[in-house]
Amino acid sequence: MAARRLGLDPKAAGDLRLTRTCRSCGGPHGKPQIAGAELSLSKTGGMVAVASGPSSSPVGIDIERIPDEVFPGFDDYVLAPTESVPHGGDAVRSRLELWVAKEAALKTTGHGLSIRPGELEVVRTGDQASPVTGGGVWVSSIEAPEHPELNGLSLASLSRFPYYAAALSCADRLPVTSLRLSELLTVEHR
Repeated sequence: MAARRLGLDPKAAGDLRLTRTCRSCGGPHGKPQIAGAELSLSKTGGMVAVASGPSSSPVGIDIERIPDEVFPGFDDYVLAPTESVPHGGDAVRSRLELWVAKEAALKTTGHGLSIRPGELEVVRTGDQASPVTGGGVWVSSIEAPEHPELNGLSLASLSRFPYYAAALSCADRLPVTSLRLSELLTVEHR
């Protein structure tokens, strides 16, 4: 993904230097970094989601398989005081969609779960300025006045897969393109 973002042949990806430094402890984990590109990675149950953007625009992505039920205390940990999820219907999916949106935002800034997701509120904007191939549009933003880096991040719901919830977060509302692995590995210079 980084090679594509940088306009390099996919075969050159192995030569790129990837680093990971935790913003909290300085340890060798945290948001992946490559000079000249923004990256984010998420994986769950055989699925991988990767996002990239220009180095000037932080991105975050999260994907989770929809479980049969959420863990006890989920709402207390994840939901902001003003958020609620309707009972019935697909309440578990609704909860997971909030979770992936918040985790994508926390990955955008590199905070990860050092900030409790319940400190963020997902605000539906209804803005559909940037459609995503295969489903998903910029439809929400993060409200977190006590965390300026997170406040106002844009969110796109990626609803391409029926058994998964996925979201993309970005500091800017960049054009969004969804690629399959086979398309990503196609040699193309931009």
